Amino acid sequence: MSAENIKKAKPKTTMIREATTGDFPEMVAGAERFNCAAGTGIDIDPASLLRSFHHLLESPDGILLVLVSDVGHVVGGAGAILYPHPFNAHHRMAQEAFVWIDPAYRGQGVALFRTLEAAAKAQGAKHVIMGATAALRPDAVGLLFKRMGYRPMGTNYSKQVGPRADTRNVTDAG
Repeated sequence: MSAENIKKAKPKTTMIREATTGDFPEMVAGAERFNCAAGTGIDIDPASLLRSFHHLLESPDGILLVLVSDVGHVVGGAGAILYPHPFNAHHRMAQEAFVWIDPAYRGQGVALFRTLEAAAKAQGAKHVIMGATAALRPDAVGLLFKRMGYRPMGTNYSKQVGPRADTRNVTDAG
């Protein structure tokens, strides 16, 4: 589904469920749209993204969810990784790896977050850590998280220290 069609769509009802490999093409397209809007400075390599999706889906330490529109299109997704806290291995954490929701469906975010929390709790997590992307209204997202019971833990910063990865299929001419 193109970004233009998603923007024109009038959200009616949505469903949140565990992702399947059949969802991956629409998830890659959604991740590409999100990455462009977020300005991460990291080019998406679809093969790497597919490996990440497979890992989250197949690992007992992964969560991979999709938000599906009333006409069956993937319009959002969320992934998380579970791990023991470095200070106490008995305290299991869930760290959001990504959350994206197409703009026409952004009002469905709380339900997606709550489903991610429930999946993390079911897998033994004691805490869930969520992030807010600096380019995408972090103050509003922070207020939403606070209303959902989250508290600020700190701020992350990113710095590119090596050359940007070239994800194009480049063949050696020589």
